Amino acid sequence: MPERLEESFPKTVIVKKIVEDQKAVTTDMLGTVKNLGQGQTQKPTEHVYGYRIAVDEWNAAKCINGEPLSN
Repeated sequence: MPERLEESFPKTVIVKKIVEDQKAVTTDMLGTVKNLGQGQTQKPTEHVYGYRIAVDEWNAAKCINGEPLSN
């Protein structure tokens, strides 16, 4: 049993957040997604990538079939 218990644990080092952010972008952790440094934006829960939810019912098929756009 060590005489001093503090010596058996690694010493805590406080660093700036920018250092940790740089480390997160430049290092790769096995089995995790790479941080590309693009930032995190808050998206609404109904947000879907690659799909536009149309507000109106008029679309390209109605245009091809000759139905005019009603305002």
